[in-house]
Amino acid sequence: MSGTSRPHPTSPEIFVARQPIFDRRSEVFGYELLFRSSLQNQFAPGTDPETASLSVIAHSFFDLGIDTLIGTGRAFINFARSTLLNEYAYILPRERLVVEVLEDVDPDDDVIAACERLKQSGYLIALDDFNARTSSAGALLDLADIIKIDFATINRYQRAAYARRLIKPGVELLAEKVETRDDFDQAMSFGYSYVQGYFFARPEIRVGKSTPGLKATRMEIMRALSSDDPDLEFIEDQFKRDPSLSYKLLRYVNSAVFALRSPVNTVGRALTYLGQAGVRAFGTVMILADLGTNRPFELVVTSAVRGRFCELIGAEMGFPDRGQDLFLVGLFSLLDALTGQPLAEALAELPLSAMARAALLGEDNAYRRVLMLAEAYERGHWTHAGEIIAQLGLTASAVPSYYLDAVAWGNEIGAIR
Repeated sequence: MSGTSRPHPTSPEIFVARQPIFDRRSEVFGYELLFRSSLQNQFAPGTDPETASLSVIAHSFFDLGIDTLIGTGRAFINFARSTLLNEYAYILPRERLVVEVLEDVDPDDDVIAACERLKQSGYLIALDDFNARTSSAGALLDLADIIKIDFATINRYQRAAYARRLIKPGVELLAEKVETRDDFDQAMSFGYSYVQGYFFARPEIRVGKSTPGLKATRMEIMRALSSDDPDLEFIEDQFKRDPSLSYKLLRYVNSAVFALRSPVNTVGRALTYLGQAGVRAFGTVMILADLGTNRPFELVVTSAVRGRFCELIGAEMGFPDRGQDLFLVGLFSLLDALTGQPLAEALAELPLSAMARAALLGEDNAYRRVLMLAEAYERGHWTHAGEIIAQLGLTASAVPSYYLDAVAWGNEIGAIR
């Protein structure tokens, strides 16, 4: 497999997706976590759904570990009235949590007092989906650190008006459902501090501009890595011709991820330690990262997560021998956004199987459906994910652990850039 496998603790069936939140530098500030207890989101009769949701969140944090889900960023978690008043936030670390107060919470005296206590304890407060015409936020506005504005429901002039009205010392705006580069540019020009959405994954095709392709050395590495039996001696020779890749390789192998007793100080030893599967994963991801140096690095992390997830789903479906194929399908699924080229053009020189290439270009086959599952899962589109899981004949309860494995591996890759 393309990464370090890790056992998962026994836990209830927990479905979790994460959506990135970027700062003005297009760096990840945190992730909004979307949880479900099942794909149907059904709870036992008589169970308060708000309490049940919080118990799932708390269990996930302590069972799976916060770093698995959000790396070094902050977790944005929705809080309804009862979860605020029951003070569940205090079981989560204030340095890692943003308490996101849902838009339908009535800001009565009890809610205001609960939020004041959170503020005094060092927690950040965010108001979800603020709307000046319908919101009853009232006194919560005076306690908010971050106010989320839904860009999908308002026009350019309203976006600017919210910024003029709400931004002040100690209060920042977050534009959510930012799906295009124009949305992002507007948010930045109006003074919004954060954006949430998949604008970063939308391709911006560059007309009349050539996009640097892979260096000859890196193309040779890619071709060698795509073979059934990669020649590590040949790959070592190619790595030695590329100081940047060699540096990143040694940094990765000597990182805390592997906790080695003694340092690895040669490219050959590093490649041997990783083995064929590990070298495939590291080499392809790092080469991909360099193709998109002017784009948010989250594109590379998301690509890596998709690759690992697709690979693991393929093994569950009974064709582990195609794991490298599926890994590359996920890994290259955002190549047009990374390079600014049409996808067919970006894929032209890459060593892909016919089935993998067809899946990436939209043809309906088993690989394509695995990729669609990855996309639905990362966005928290649970109904669609459930339909694809059924089509692929997967056991729904097995899927969450694969996603969490993929997210953890993507975080490891992100830590070595």
